[in-house]
Amino acid sequence: MHSKNELLEKVLSYDKCLFVDESGNEDIRNIGKDNVSHYYIVGAIVIEPKEIDIVEKEFEKIATENFQKEMKSKHIKGDLGKRTRILNELFLVSDYIVHILIVNKKQLSGGFEYPKSFIKNIQLKLYNTFRSQSNNILIITDQIKRQTFNDEFEKYIYKNIDNVLWARREKITVNSKDSYCIQAIDVITGSILRGHEHPSEYEEIVKHIPRNRVAITYFPEQKPKYLFEVGLPESEEFNEEIAEEAFAIAKQYIDKKKDSYEEYDLVQVQCLKRLINEFYLGNVKEWIQSDDLLLYVNKNCSLQKTKDSLRYHIGKMKENGVLIASRYGGGYKLPCCINDLDLFINNLGSKIVPMISRMKKARDIIKMSSKNNLDIVEDKNIYKQLISAYESVKDQELVNNDETD
Repeated sequence: MHSKNELLEKVLSYDKCLFVDESGNEDIRNIGKDNVSHYYIVGAIVIEPKEIDIVEKEFEKIATENFQKEMKSKHIKGDLGKRTRILNELFLVSDYIVHILIVNKKQLSGGFEYPKSFIKNIQLKLYNTFRSQSNNILIITDQIKRQTFNDEFEKYIYKNIDNVLWARREKITVNSKDSYCIQAIDVITGSILRGHEHPSEYEEIVKHIPRNRVAITYFPEQKPKYLFEVGLPESEEFNEEIAEEAFAIAKQYIDKKKDSYEEYDLVQVQCLKRLINEFYLGNVKEWIQSDDLLLYVNKNCSLQKTKDSLRYHIGKMKENGVLIASRYGGGYKLPCCINDLDLFINNLGSKIVPMISRMKKARDIIKMSSKNNLDIVEDKNIYKQLISAYESVKDQELVNNDETD
């Protein structure tokens, strides 16, 4: 067990620190009985060591002003107003991001029935969701069960985290009273648990979870419970079939790339995770601005990408069949209605049509200058067909214009 001063001294030799805590319990045999939760939430505040002292002081101020004892979710209980106010205050503190793994215990069986195996496996899944260019990682957790289990747990983590993922890693335990970052992640995970265990409070709670700061993963993987199971009314702005397909394609793409260590794949996975967050926690109709998306990608990958780079990666994902709508006014989203798909097509068309037009002009110039002896698309049948189709449409437009006049 490390003291507060020992912790602050130790963290400075690492690139990133993960402060980890959980809400709910690991019992999957007695769900619904004796306060056994349906869900188990484990989360991590991810922060650079140089920021920890400042963030700790900000969290300490929130704790002192709102709690007589330690800052914990269980001390808020069912006071929804207090809970959402404290969430707001916690996320006003900058310089950290959060990774959350939401476990639906009702869908688990087998080895997960054993509490120690449950904790080890679930926490390892959370750690494996965090992939960045930072290779030296310090994991800091509240003590779980007895010290003998914590020692056993640390050995399990060292053995099972891939060396390529984190070249240097260490897991230590602290008393939550000595770490306001641990107390803060307790409140965040506890609030997300509260929303899942009390659906009537879900929408109000998630309004105060910023999607550009919090990465959400479900285990077992599932479609967004509060989007497709509860459902939104069909309208011009929402079509469940389109939303579900766009979500499924994005998830499949993430699954294909999620184990990659390549920067190219890290960026694309984080882009899609941010878009998917809107389905999990936000409003599916919301447009995500480039600055927001770029901040999320750079924070989660420890990179310094530009907007041009972001546009490049989004273009590549579209080429690979991922449905991402974009608009002239700025912003991206997974499509959830016909209007979004129209924007998706129109955006592609705004690039394709001028390209064909430029190709046609270049072809005409070369043919004219060579007195029809040289055709630059002669052996490129697909381009000839595109130019022919373009000419046909333009001719039709001229006819229609003449008829209108």
